[in-house]
Amino acid sequence: MLTSADWRHPPESMFFIMANNANRRNTPLLTARQKACLQLTAEGLTAQAVAHQLGISVRMVRWHLQQARQRLGASSSAQAVLLASKLGLLEEQ
Repeated sequence: MLTSADWRHPPESMFFIMANNANRRNTPLLTARQKACLQLTAEGLTAQAVAHQLGISVRMVRWHLQQARQRLGASSSAQAVLLASKLGLLEEQ
């Protein structure tokens, strides 16, 4: 039986299920902008540097990262980067 704690921190296999379900519905797990923000964050850029590179505000970068964290079920940007990388959503560095 699943408890509420299981849903807050689902097993890693849940992320692959989520990705597969998104593909079946023709709905991307992450938007292109969310992926770009995660990719640049993975490369070590700050929110301000990401904003400058993408030509958007720092507030929008933070919003895109928040949306990506939410879609991936991550509690931090670092965790979101790791999960997105494991799902093959980010380019290899």
